[in-house]
Amino acid sequence: MKKIEIFIAVALIIAMVGVVLFWTAGFNGNMMISQWALIVAGISCWGALIGIGWRKLRQRNFY
Repeated sequence: MKKIEIFIAVALIIAMVGVVLFWTAGFNGNMMISQWALIVAGISCWGALIGIGWRKLRQRNFY
């Protein structure tokens, strides 16, 4: 279970940094960096959601 929780935490941290980078780059006019930061944050957020769902399924089926 530890590996799933670590994966979720890392994915959420990457998503948070991506959103902050998106706003910072957007206000400074770097639209290409802003675009890629938002894409990376979105992918990371989906990864975290999949990890949370996977953890819930494992808890339901093994306990």
